[in-house]
This record gives sequence, C-alpha cells and structure tokens, in this order.
Amino acid sequence: MCRRIFIAVACGSTIGLGCTSGDSDSEPTEEAPLQAWLEFTDVGEVPKHLRAAAHFRLDIRLAVQAGVHDQVFIETACTAAASHDLGLTLWPLLAEEDGYWPNQSNAEAFSTWALEVLDWTTDSCDALQAVVVDMNMPTDRSDIWMGDEIGSTADRVALLEKGMDEPAFLAAKDVYKAWIEAVRSRHPTIEVHLSTLPMLVDDHLDGDESIAMALWTPVEGLDWDRVSFQVYRTVFPAYSASLLGTEAVFGPGLVSSYAADIVELYGDRAAIDIGIIGPDKWGPGGMTEPGGLQEDIAAALDAGIPLNAIHIDSLDGLVDQDDPHAWVSIPAPSAASDEAAVDSIRDWIKGLDGMW
Repeated sequence: MCRRIFIAVACGSTIGLGCTSGDSDSEPTEEAPLQAWLEFTDVGEVPKHLRAAAHFRLDIRLAVQAGVHDQVFIETACTAAASHDLGLTLWPLLAEEDGYWPNQSNAEAFSTWALEVLDWTTDSCDALQAVVVDMNMPTDRSDIWMGDEIGSTADRVALLEKGMDEPAFLAAKDVYKAWIEAVRSRHPTIEVHLSTLPMLVDDHLDGDESIAMALWTPVEGLDWDRVSFQVYRTVFPAYSASLLGTEAVFGPGLVSSYAADIVELYGDRAAIDIGIIGPDKWGPGGMTEPGGLQEDIAAALDAGIPLNAIHIDSLDGLVDQDDPHAWVSIPAPSAASDEAAVDSIRDWIKGLDGMW
C-alpha cells in the first residue's frame, strides 16, 4: 500500500561511496548482516549499488521488474553479489499495468514471471539465497484507497468490503501454493520469503482471513520460509488518517508491538521490514535522522527477530545520507514503550476484523 521508490545518488563513479560526511571511512560492522531493499536500479548501476551494500555490510533484496529487467541484469547482479560476498534475494515485480505487486488479481502473471526470473539464475548465481513475494494490493486499488477522492473512513471500508471475493481469493492462493511447490522443485536450494502488509498480523484474532481477503493478499497456509511485515512508522500516519481520520505520530513502540506478535505467530520464520530512509516519493515522507531507524532495529532485536531477518527500506535512501553508517550500525536490543497511537490503530483494525 506504500510504493517504495527512491532516487539513487551518484558521486563520480561510485554510488554512495566518497559522498558522505561523518564516519564514512569507518569499517563496516562485523555483526551478521541486515538486509536492505533495492527497488530501482539498472544493469549499469547495479554493480555500484552492490558495492555500496558491501561497504555497509548489507545483504540485498533486489527488485526485478517485468518489462524493465532481463537475464543480463540478473547475471550482472549475481556476479556483483558474488564478488562482494553478498547474500542476494530476488524480488520479482510486475509491470505497472499488471498491478506491480503480486496479489489476488495477478497471481498467474506473477507465477509465470517469477519462475522465469529464477530460471535465469540456474547454475550461475551462487550468491542467490531466496526469492521474496512482496504481497500488496495492486497499485490502482491502493492509490484509490489511500487517495483523497474517498472522503470518509466508512467509504474506504466499503471499498474494501465490496472487493472481497472469496472464490477468487482461494483460487489465487492455490496459484501461489503451486508456484511455491514449483520453486522448491526447480530450485531446491532457494528459500521462499513473504513480505506483506502489517494489518495481516491483526487478522489472526478471530481465526478467519477477512482482512487478507479485503486487501487481496492470500498468504496464510502457504509454505513460506520467512514471513515479514512492513512496519514502516513513516507510513502509519497515512494509515491513521485514512482509517481513523486523525493525525498521529508513530515511534519505535509500533515496531515493538508488531514484532512481538510476529515472533509469537511465526517463530523462527519471523521477519520485519522497517524504514523508510530519506524522501518517500509516493508517501508522506521518510525518516530524516538515523535515530529513528536505530530505535526500530533495537526494538525488533529485543522482540527476538534476528538481525538478518530485519529488512531496511532502502539502500537507495541510505546512500544519500550524510553518514550512512550511523543508520545501519547495530544497537543493543531495547524494547520501546507503549504508544497510544499504536494501540488506537491496532484496536481499530482488530475491531474491523471482528465485524467481517
């Protein structure tokens, strides 16, 4: 429901290196690596991006968009990742007109594209660790739901409810189940990860999938190796405005609240997506200071999410900061205090779930 798009910044021939102030010459952390999303790059820039990732000790979750990227792009990324000893997760995305993110509406198209992407890596991508399904509403539906054209919360809820189609939802789930089985058969060394909307954590209380059905995200009951939720504190004010009609500010208590439930629900498969770093072209704005991301990393670690299951959004935003190392240094685990805004929006979502 929030598109992650950033503008990469180049200084000379190296993206993000030699462009920073502060402690830019310090050695990368020796801790196990965080992972960073990298959404927009091309075959000419991806080696520079992966060099930057290695400098900051970040494994990469790399977008591969239908109609934009091809086998040469994949091969270039695989070579760059191997040369820098990076772990690589491929992140297939569809064309804008097909909804961009995988979901109920485009399951067949995504299955075909994502298998093609993985088949391009056969016997040639030792760095490849996983493929991730970024399950969200299609862009056109998300834009309507989050836009200004719908005036009231009741109308937004009605739009979601009107779109609920259980047969289509279950049929799409079958497609994703078959796709996972195909990946395991054709690429048995590759893990299959999920990243999806945080509201689905709140969908578990009454034992049904009504929130997931409303958001067109058929994810439960599938054999994911890692299950991650997009707990972006900079996006939640927009959710609060859309759902509650109120302005709200969210801090690390948002991550502590959701991360605890994610770990309880998914155990050693639990993961979390946090950020957003820097300007958010499609949203209300990202983090401007490293302290917030440091608090969120600390909260996720305290809840029991391993460092390499914490995914930051994104490398593109990170390399444009004055001191990128300050953002991705590893803090001590630390739980955040409860926040009234977090309780309010989560209680509202749970209440809606109970009505459906």
